[in-house]
Amino acid sequence: EWDLDKIRTKNIADNVVELMTAKILKLAPEVRDALMLAASLGAHCDEEILRIINRAPEQRANILAALDVAEAEGLMVKSKSAYRFSHDQIQRAAYLLVPGPEREAYHLAIGRRLWRNATPEELETYLFAVIDQMHRGAHLISNHNEKVNFAQLCLLAGQKAAAKCAFLPALFYFKHGIGLTVSDDWESHRELCLDL
Repeated sequence: EWDLDKIRTKNIADNVVELMTAKILKLAPEVRDALMLAASLGAHCDEEILRIINRAPEQRANILAALDVAEAEGLMVKSKSAYRFSHDQIQRAAYLLVPGPEREAYHLAIGRRLWRNATPEELETYLFAVIDQMHRGAHLISNHNEKVNFAQLCLLAGQKAAAKCAFLPALFYFKHGIGLTVSDDWESHRELCLDL
């Protein structure tokens, strides 16, 4: 039996995404790029994570200025040093601007930049964000050393989640870390394999 209310809701949501996509596409390319980056990070992002991703002050200033334009357009809301999308369908529209076949590589690139640019303290703070971004493109990692290092990050994230009694996320991180290792790692990275 057809659920007409669900059908209407689905059509409305799709129409909202189409309208928001059209609105975003009319904006300057740097605003679109900033919205795609923000959407890839989630429903909200703070300036600090954007600062880590873009260490160059000029690039960071450009992204923040672009997000301020998005705020002026009603697409984002800024509170203190954080931005959030004013509606989940706006985030979805911005995210869908990242071409489907490129999304995994896009997330992996964001994760790598976060990981590479973060200080140890920042990595501790944004560990879950790094893992989330890297995980979305993990199968694209071909360098074994990078996989092992990523597995070590997964171990840290699993331990951090377990310490907060978040056992399901901890299990996810541990399993993902295990998936990054190969049988030869039992000899070359035995402690990591045991800990995972």
